[in-house]
Amino acid sequence: MLISNPKARTFTLGTPETVLYRWKKAIKDYWTYTKPISRKRGRPPITKAMKLLIRDMKIDNYLWGCKRIQDEVEKISIDISRETIRKVIYDYRKSSDISPNYSWSRFLKAHWQSLFACDFFFRIQAILCILHY
Repeated sequence: MLISNPKARTFTLGTPETVLYRWKKAIKDYWTYTKPISRKRGRPPITKAMKLLIRDMKIDNYLWGCKRIQDEVEKISIDISRETIRKVIYDYRKSSDISPNYSWSRFLKAHWQSLFACDFFFRIQAILCILHY
């Protein structure tokens, strides 16, 4: 709505009350704005059947890690991240469905003599190196 002021030869876009009303409405809308419901971001959650497949693969092949399981699952055209597989295995370990394989402790027990010899050999070389200089 244009209002003409014959004395000043200008036009105004509404009355001062209109400007104040619009300003108050803008402030109210700014502080009471609710975001529209948006869809979830990220990967979709995996199904229970997928979790059971990961669990069975880990139980049958206890030395397989997350990367190996991911590679095997990709062969059947299922896209799943290593982090998701890691979380699934962690959840099953917490609920005692998967027992830890203790692969590092088994490795150390199996190779203890050779590891000790390597460490001892390194110390001898380090001492001789210091004495040489």
